[in-house]
Amino acid sequence: MNDAEDCTDQLVDFLVGTQFEDIPKSVVETAKRVGLDTVACTVAGYDTEIGKGVAELKIEQGGKPESTLFVTGHRLPCSSVAYAHAPMANAHDADETLLHMGHFANHTFLPAIAVAERVGAS
Repeated sequence: MNDAEDCTDQLVDFLVGTQFEDIPKSVVETAKRVGLDTVACTVAGYDTEIGKGVAELKIEQGGKPESTLFVTGHRLPCSSVAYAHAPMANAHDADETLLHMGHFANHTFLPAIAVAERVGAS
């Protein structure tokens, strides 16, 4: 086994073995704050040229109704919703700028929400 496989195995073991109760409260609260910030930035980003453009493109492409596009309420394929939300969240370049130097939630949190809706997760 090489180092990459060993690291992957360790990460998978950690993820599978971790229960919600094991996560520190400060991490949960930060995740909630970042998630809410990301959703707010996504909604605000819809009202931009890029936001409306990507939403209109994905709505026009249509497909299996699996997840909900924020603001419009259109039900589209999960991948389309995840794709459309990312540039919307970053359209004003305001996401995660209060305490962080990078933008990661638009590429992690928003797809997770789309997938959660697709699979019926709470």
